[in-house]
Order: sequence, then structure tokens, then C-alpha cells
Amino acid sequence: MGIPKVLSLMFHGVVDEIPDYATFSGSRTCLLRQTDFESTIRWCVRRHRILRLSELEDFLTSSSTETAVLLTFDDGLASAVDSAAPVLAAYGVSAAVFLTTQWTQLGRTPAIFLLERE
Repeated sequence: MGIPKVLSLMFHGVVDEIPDYATFSGSRTCLLRQTDFESTIRWCVRRHRILRLSELEDFLTSSSTETAVLLTFDDGLASAVDSAAPVLAAYGVSAAVFLTTQWTQLGRTPAIFLLERE
């Protein structure tokens, strides 16, 4: 029996250009340029099966020996819909988006969402 492998890629935000205020510690950022995101998705599609979150359990319990990719977005930034979704649709794949719902009860804006303000 083979051992299936899953490469999980987690993204936060996809933008046309990374603004200076979204860069910290020199060159680190949680944002990815849309052109780089598209290159990443193209590379994944050419080499691996892209799983939907609903397929993950079945894949992991299968006898497959292939490596699959699971695409996820943390924090529910608008760019997951505005910038990433069109790229995903163009390649016929999807991603899971995890929303940060606890913040709605705290009455504060999480720092990650401040990146979306102009």
C-alpha cells in the first residue's frame, strides 16, 4: 500500500503590487504578487493533483502514491476573492478559505485586515 502525500500551500493575500507598508523585517510580507501566485498555481497544476478540502480525507486514506496539493487562504482577506479566485478559476482549481470569525466578537480589527486599507 502506498503512502499518499499532500503538500499544503497556505496563502494570506494576493495583490498586484506589494505596498511598502505591508513589508516588515526588511523584505518579509504575508502578501504575494498576483503574477507570482499565478506562476505557483501553474507549477502545481502541471505537476500535481490539486485537492478540494472535501477530498482530503479520502485521498489520505487511499492507496495513492502520488503527491497532491491543497491550497488554503488564512484570515479571509478580500484578495482571496478579488485577486486569487480568478486565477484559480482559470486553472480549474479551488482553494479553502478559512475565516477569522473570533474577531467579530472582540470588536477590534485584526492587524492583518489593516493591510487592506488604503
